[in-house]
Amino acid sequence: MEFPGLPFHHTIHAEQFLLTNMANNVETRLDSFAVSVAPCGHCPQFLQELRDAPDIQILITSHKNPHFSPLSHFLSHHFGPHDLFPKTVPLLLEPRHNALSLPQNDHFNALAIAGWRPPITLTCPTGQHNLKFFHKMKEFEMLIFKLTKIPDQNT
Repeated sequence: MEFPGLPFHHTIHAEQFLLTNMANNVETRLDSFAVSVAPCGHCPQFLQELRDAPDIQILITSHKNPHFSPLSHFLSHHFGPHDLFPKTVPLLLEPRHNALSLPQNDHFNALAIAGWRPPITLTCPTGQHNLKFFHKMKEFEMLIFKLTKIPDQNT
């Protein structure tokens, strides 16, 4: 998805959306996927953040003779976490402890357990058009603040 008038790095790339969807569904491994055109230069490097990334198989459906090719075919001089960290360090999509603590609030926790998502009202960054893809974080932050301030009904 591309946004008119914005640079290419503001687009939503299929490969990155795939990983976002996988993370949202607690998937921990990507073996293969298909796209209609070859990945841009940014996406193979983004995928390189996964464990066993060079082995990920990619099918380009628009080729005359579609076949799976390893990620390493699209990123011949790859650089990734395996160059910097021990193999025990959790990578993208892998479980980790982020040391994040949330306030203990039954209302907030009940909404989270129920899978509640805040309604998203989005605005184009140019202010010319309303879009449903650009998040107003201030509204979301205020909503979370209000949810954490709901008094306990048992007191």
